[in-house]
Parts: sequence; structure tokens; C-alpha cells
Amino acid sequence: MRVVDKENLRRQLWEFLPEAKTLLLETIACPSISGNEADVQALLGQKWQAAGFHVQRHPVSESIKSDPEYAHLESGAEYNGRDNLEVCIEGENTGRSLIINSHVDVVPPHQWPEAFEPKTEGEWIYGRGACDAKGCVATMYLA
Repeated sequence: MRVVDKENLRRQLWEFLPEAKTLLLETIACPSISGNEADVQALLGQKWQAAGFHVQRHPVSESIKSDPEYAHLESGAEYNGRDNLEVCIEGENTGRSLIINSHVDVVPPHQWPEAFEPKTEGEWIYGRGACDAKGCVATMYLA
């Protein structure tokens, strides 16, 4: 079992935190309402690739609607032109893999005209998707 140097990890997290915050602000500024995620996916693909990860796009097939677990039949969602983004980095050994999953689509802001104009107040960041789930994606990037 590999021992983690917690102090070194903590130092590295604090070192890269500003970069993760910047990524969060940039993703919030991309209005990625469900069905229109292409811009934020492109941004994330560029960021992950620049960080040394292998990035692939996988189109989502309309056949997803025939899956027995599919839950959006009534919404009329379309999937043509919508991709999943796969981001990988090769491990050093033959150990187990780790898969992390999230999403970047957001619900329409309704009566929030500044929803895609991120704001920072102290340590808090506000904007559409900040905690569901663009903040999660920025945290994955930080990790």
C-alpha cells in the first residue's frame, strides 16, 4: 500500500487552488443549459489536455432513450451533437483504476439575469452551476 505524504498533498492542493477557482469561474461563464454543453466541454477538454491528460469525446447516441433506466422520455431531450468527455491519465502500476463522473449541464436560470456572470465574495463563488456540478468538476481538476 502506498503511503500518502499528507503535508505535501495539502501544500500541492493549496498551490493549485487558484487554478481550480479560475476554471470554475470560466465554466460558470459558459451558459451550458441542458443540450448546449459544447462550449464548456471544449473549454474543459482544452484545460485537461494542457494539464497532460488524454482527452476523448464520445458522442451520445439517441439510442440511449431505449435504455430501461432512461428517465427523460417526457422532456424530449435530443442527444445529437452532445458528447461525453473522457479524461484519462495512465497510472504507474497495474493497480486498480479510479473513475470519477460528473456533468456540466445546468437548468435555465429563469429570473436570474446574471446567472452566467460568476461572482466572488471572499472565499465564495456564485453563479449557475457553481455547486451543481461545475464546482465538482473544478475539484476533480484540482485533484
